[in-house]
Amino acid sequence: MSMAAIYCRVSSDEQAEKGTIEGQVQYAKKYMELHGPEACIEEYEFYLDEGVSGTLPLAERPAGAKLIADAKAGKFKALYVYRLDRLARSVKHVLDTYDILESRNIALKSMTEAFDTGTPTGKFFMTLLASIAALERDTAKTKFSLDKVQSRVYNRIRTWRTAKLMEVMA
Repeated sequence: MSMAAIYCRVSSDEQAEKGTIEGQVQYAKKYMELHGPEACIEEYEFYLDEGVSGTLPLAERPAGAKLIADAKAGKFKALYVYRLDRLARSVKHVLDTYDILESRNIALKSMTEAFDTGTPTGKFFMTLLASIAALERDTAKTKFSLDKVQSRVYNRIRTWRTAKLMEVMA
């Protein structure tokens, strides 16, 4: 029997307030109830980062830094995440974390995505999932920027229309 680590993260304070990290925690508890015994896991510890961006390296996050320190101290044999994008939104950060874990024979596992980093295909799939997470982040960032521009243009048009209407009414 061995010890496992479970890492959960939400990126915004709004998500933290809505309790979305609690959804990850509850899912992990149920997952461990079902799959922990077959994976020979008798204990697990949660590492929770609320309101922390996935673009930061794991070592620069409060719970992430503790997780890395505990991994280096050999406190667990597997790290579980709800989804790989909860670990990081950067391919580099996922691979850096994977390298730290692999060098200590710690398995990286997703509770909702099937990949086995013990095989070349599994490593490829993990990298692909990390790339998708980065793409989602970049796409959302671009959409947010476009929304801000559209909002500014709309407000300028509305202000201009209001001014013109006031001129006509005067």
